[in-house]
Amino acid sequence: MPRKRILVKSIDTSISYQVIGIDLAKHLVSACLITGAGEIFGIDRLTYDDLLKSAERMSPTLFCMEPCPEVHYLAEKLQGYGHHTKVIDGAAVKEYIKTHFGGQKTDLNDAQAIAFLSLDTNLPEITPKNTSNSVLSSIQAVREIMSVPGIGPITATRLKATIGDIQRFEKPKSIVAYYGLVPKSKATGHNEKKGGITRRGDRVARSLLIEGAGVVLNLAAKGFLRSKPLNKWIEKKRKLKMPWGKLCCALAAKMLRIVRAILIQGTSFNAKIAGVARCSLPKESRNNVMGNNKLSEIPSPNGSVYIH
Repeated sequence: MPRKRILVKSIDTSISYQVIGIDLAKHLVSACLITGAGEIFGIDRLTYDDLLKSAERMSPTLFCMEPCPEVHYLAEKLQGYGHHTKVIDGAAVKEYIKTHFGGQKTDLNDAQAIAFLSLDTNLPEITPKNTSNSVLSSIQAVREIMSVPGIGPITATRLKATIGDIQRFEKPKSIVAYYGLVPKSKATGHNEKKGGITRRGDRVARSLLIEGAGVVLNLAAKGFLRSKPLNKWIEKKRKLKMPWGKLCCALAAKMLRIVRAILIQGTSFNAKIAGVARCSLPKESRNNVMGNNKLSEIPSPNGSVYIH
């Protein structure tokens, strides 16, 4: 019979734990602690400071987490205290919640799933980055974002600082909505009206993107934009007599979709294919894209990215 989870308010550092699974949030964490005897303790809310203070006084323990922006910093701190760390893929945690908790996703259930999954030696794990590796990855990511027209070093670093884990944006529209560049929707009955952009998310990043989009529009008007597909897209929008501000927002949203594709695929901006419509792709590629529910980008044979 499975042991019942005992709720506590803090970590008892006098106990030797087999593994501690932690579910990370913005300001607090939830933790599931499993002792060598198999007892399960759960802490619903714990601050990062309290977690690290307890970890400093504990005997060497295995700490497990899901991938997120905070995981690399936390893993390095815990390793500095003599602990071992492991990062578990979020897909495995989701499946565990579905089979063991009936799909009831809570912070404590996530923490317990992470703790028990860490004991599976056959489950692949993700290696957390140390400070040096994170700096190198950030430099590389910033360079790739800067390959997009209208995005310079200031915009690139702001995006890198605010995007976090790019994998959390499952669809291109998700990242556009995150930065508040989608229109407001007002629906009453069967009538739906679209308003201005929502202006949610980071105001500075959104402002920089719109300014960059204005620069790209000016380059296109003067014939200096080298991407033919992107030029065609802009010309198509101009023919609709779209107001300048609305056109800038639409192009800024497209730039964000391109940034997402570049970061996910790990490639640079390709001026020759950026903006190619899905209907222009080979039939096999279109079927693959539809089957994977990724309607915005797929890798081309030469490693570039098709953007729509």
